[in-house]
Amino acid sequence: GLPASLTLRFCPAWSSPHLQPKQHFSARQKLCLHGSSSYSTSAGAIKDVKDVKDFQALAEDSKKSPIILDFYADWCGPCKQLSPKLEKAAQTSQGAFQVRKVDVESPALAPIVQHLKIQSLPTLMVLHDGQIVANSIIIGLPDDQKLAAYVDMIRGLKKGAGEGEEG
Repeated sequence: GLPASLTLRFCPAWSSPHLQPKQHFSARQKLCLHGSSSYSTSAGAIKDVKDVKDFQALAEDSKKSPIILDFYADWCGPCKQLSPKLEKAAQTSQGAFQVRKVDVESPALAPIVQHLKIQSLPTLMVLHDGQIVANSIIIGLPDDQKLAAYVDMIRGLKKGAGEGEEG
């Protein structure tokens, strides 16, 4: 299971009119990560998540800018096709979001992969304000148009940061 230091719970959702991806969570939920740690990285750079502690630290980091979580495996062909596209999007985002790669075959990350029910690759999801946005989940290789809409949605998250949520 997950370490006691990482608490996962469901929260009210932010919704996007742009995407209707397949998902493991209802469109009205977010998965919230609550933890404390430091995971400083340069904005826009793609970094690997090494273990549960790194993943937990992203919750705090996502309060500064949204983070695309890219769940992949080295043997996955579509994952290899997606990687350069994500890298280009991150480089041109001017710090609007970050990308973190999560190797689903890493034993250190197995608790996260199992809890999030990652079954198909690649899987993308967005971590924002310490929460995984449920309707940000994309399973499989998105075409260029869908990836562009995804990036636009994520940029909108950063612009909306700090604004009040509707109740």
